Amino acid sequence: MFIYIQELFTFFAPPFSAVFLLGAFWPRINGKGALVTTIFGLILGVLIKVWVRQGGAWGLEAPDWLFPYANQGVINWAFCMVLCIAVSLNTSPPRPEQVTEDLTFSFKRLWNQRDTARPWYQQVALWWGISVIGMFLLIFIFSFVL
Repeated sequence: MFIYIQELFTFFAPPFSAVFLLGAFWPRINGKGALVTTIFGLILGVLIKVWVRQGGAWGLEAPDWLFPYANQGVINWAFCMVLCIAVSLNTSPPRPEQVTEDLTFSFKRLWNQRDTARPWYQQVALWWGISVIGMFLLIFIFSFVL
């Protein structure tokens, strides 16, 4: 059951996470890019899974490194990132009133508008840095050490 659930995540998570990350960090992403990315990301996820499961569908044997579902998800996610950027750049940008500075993450705003009334342990930048370092540390430990 666990493997089945994880395999299902390789269909749904890459397109939605690509759209979410790009939308949170880059205000140029638009609705058309998000819609196209979601649809084609789901289709690509299913096609990769069929290719791997069929063991040579369409006359091509799937490479061994493609069998783990995590690798399938990374490939789908990279495709979705590129597709969302390409579609968004080739269509009209969102109107300025649709994308405000409150909707997207900005390092400039983070470092320039520090709240000096709060103590150091309540600063957003501190906890953001700790969480990013912790994430990479966990990835390193579970990928290479264990």
